[in-house]
Amino acid sequence: MDYLDYEDYSDISFKINNTKLFISTYLIYVVIFMASYTDYNFSVYITPSSFIKGYMYSHELVAYFMSTIHGIIAGTYGLAYVLGLISMDGLSSGYYFSLAYFSGDITYFILSSESFKNFKKNIPSIIHHLALMTGFIVSLCGNNERRAFHLAMGLIAEYAVIPLNFCWYIKNTDQNYHVNKDFILGSKFVIVTYFITRVINLSLIIFSYYLEKMFVDLSLLAPITLLNYYWFYKLINMKNNIKKNTKKME
Repeated sequence: MDYLDYEDYSDISFKINNTKLFISTYLIYVVIFMASYTDYNFSVYITPSSFIKGYMYSHELVAYFMSTIHGIIAGTYGLAYVLGLISMDGLSSGYYFSLAYFSGDITYFILSSESFKNFKKNIPSIIHHLALMTGFIVSLCGNNERRAFHLAMGLIAEYAVIPLNFCWYIKNTDQNYHVNKDFILGSKFVIVTYFITRVINLSLIIFSYYLEKMFVDLSLLAPITLLNYYWFYKLINMKNNIKKNTKKME
């Protein structure tokens, strides 16, 4: 059975104005970020007392919150398409939402970088965003079901940021995070979800692109996949270092 031969339940979806979705999502991100970055009262209001870095870094809370929201919504769009619950038109709303989020995130990287050194560390993420944005735009300009299916699988990979951001929050609100049971459990979920949805999933998409001779798509996904291999390697090292430090303390 071909992976596109699923029953179409797309009639259960509702019509979304994608232009308004893009503009509103982008503006929400940028406005909240700017408020947290420039307004003292708003920064203090949204910053938990347990946040170790303090209200001066409340914009990081905004960025990780938006990342989590994007992971939930984009991943669900991708999963819904793969399961045949929405049509390509429905999936296009997921593209527009992700385009708006990635645009907002790039804006955040640029405006929050106080020096070129700070900006440089965000270059891999910017490359990741631009490559995905290009893939979404290419898909929106055509009507290729195979490309749509692969991009939907790529959107499912965004689920991996949910446990990742959860661990980031605990790490930045608990100085003894390495012995925090929620952090330990969350870090295990990070490794599992990241390996399945990004390392394995993206590798399979790359292999499919090669077999189907979709070399333009392959060239866009290849740097993203390599980045995710590298990020997964860093996650493994980070987890091992935390385990070693915990044993030393015991």
